[in-house]
Amino acid sequence: MEISRRFALQLCALAAGAGVAAVAAVGAQAAPAVPTARKTPTDTAKERPERPTRYLFAATLYDGTSLPELTSLEELWSNSRYLQVASCQAKYVGPRPQALTAEETAAVDAAIAAGAKGSREQICLDIVTAATRLDQRTVEAGIRRVGAPIIQGVLVLAPQAPQAAIMKRWIDAGAPA
Repeated sequence: MEISRRFALQLCALAAGAGVAAVAAVGAQAAPAVPTARKTPTDTAKERPERPTRYLFAATLYDGTSLPELTSLEELWSNSRYLQVASCQAKYVGPRPQALTAEETAAVDAAIAAGAKGSREQICLDIVTAATRLDQRTVEAGIRRVGAPIIQGVLVLAPQAPQAAIMKRWIDAGAPA
C-alpha cells in the first residue's frame, strides 16, 4: 500500500507532537538541544531558485464560487477547500514557445502510446487539467470523458494526485465504458 507524501508528513508531525506530549506527561526532561547540520525550511527556500509559473489553475467550487488562481498542482491539492472543487481548468502561461519538462514529456509519451491524438502541448494541457480534480459526484463519468490515454498520462505525471487511486483502478479494470 502506498501513501501520499502529504499523508506521511502529517503522520510524522502527529507522531512528533505525541512524543512531545508523552515526554511532558511523564515529567521527563528533554535532552539538551544538539546543533545539527540539518537545514531549516527557510534555509532550503532561500537556496532553491524560484520556479517560474507555467500554469494557472481556475477552480470552481460546488457553491459556484471560485478559488483564487493557483499556480501549481501541489498548491491546488493542498488548498483547504480542495474537496469542494467541482471543476478546474488549467491554462499554460509559461514561456513561449512551450517547452515540455522531462516529467511532462514522459506523461505525453505515455498518453500518445495509449492513443492520445493532438499536439504534444495540448495533450500535456489535457493531462495537467485532468490531474487537478474531477467532480467527485461524477468522477467515473469524468474519467471516461477524459479517456484512457489522458488518464495514463496523469498517472505518469502525477501518481500522487488525490484522485490517482481511482484513476488507476479504472485503468486496471480495463477502462470500462
